[in-house]
Amino acid sequence: MRLTLGQKREVVDLAASKKFTHRELAEKFRVGRTTITNICRQEDLIRTETDSADATKKKRKTTKCTYDLRVLDECLHKWRMEMKVSSPDTKLTGTVLQHKAMELACKIVQEPYAALPDKVKQALQKFTGSNGWLDGYRTRFGSFSSKQLPGGGDQSVIKSVDIQTRLRELHHSLSGVELEDIWTGGEFAVVYKPSVSDAGNASGNGRYTVSLFVSAAGEKFDMQVIGTDRSPLLLEGIDTRETYNIQYGYSKTGWQVAQTTVSMLKSLNALARERKRTFRVILDSAVPHVKAAMILDSQGDQRTF
Repeated sequence: MRLTLGQKREVVDLAASKKFTHRELAEKFRVGRTTITNICRQEDLIRTETDSADATKKKRKTTKCTYDLRVLDECLHKWRMEMKVSSPDTKLTGTVLQHKAMELACKIVQEPYAALPDKVKQALQKFTGSNGWLDGYRTRFGSFSSKQLPGGGDQSVIKSVDIQTRLRELHHSLSGVELEDIWTGGEFAVVYKPSVSDAGNASGNGRYTVSLFVSAAGEKFDMQVIGTDRSPLLLEGIDTRETYNIQYGYSKTGWQVAQTTVSMLKSLNALARERKRTFRVILDSAVPHVKAAMILDSQGDQRTF
């Protein structure tokens, strides 16, 4: 059996770890012990060749798809997020994305106010929606559907790669930003049994959704509480924000919805304006968050994890 260059590098690395004998490596790779010995004698050469091959591979991956087609990737991802909100049951297969990407590429090129660099225009004009581009897009932006892939393994790999890529991009986008200007929020539910007096009118359990916002510097913002009662009697005449630093919101289900998210983001924006700062608010990809971002800035970048 003839080992590939990659397998030879693996042999060299394992031998260098001192955890395996040549006999054990021979059994592992199903070759003779002499073959393993000869490979180890060529350790420096094998390391040089594999390092050179890796460098060439990385250079080859730094193609127009990575940089010149960035605007296309962003537009396609935004369209995906819109579909996630408006048609959550629609299955976006690789073929669907390839066709949509080609359609978007044509539209971007024809946009008179796009002011694109020449190399970006050329990349868009030559774009064919190849499988190579599709693989790269999937690595950068994650899987195409929330449905589990057969076996579950591939989905985990894609998600792992996607999360690491997005974290690096997130760290890069926040480099140089003051900690006091970086905010994030989280939510949890408070489920309760209706009181006896309300039991006749209530169906099942009641619910409040509580949202907390904090900056990377440790500063806390107002708490948000979302209930099912538009004007609770117990809060009548009370300015909850002034008294308790609580902003009360309403939805029919007591869940976070787009409008309640918009309300909190506007409050944060008001604080930023007051301080003459620009806040970066990082939220997860829950539909109300994505929809709120679209409401506030339909032309913006609603990228999600």
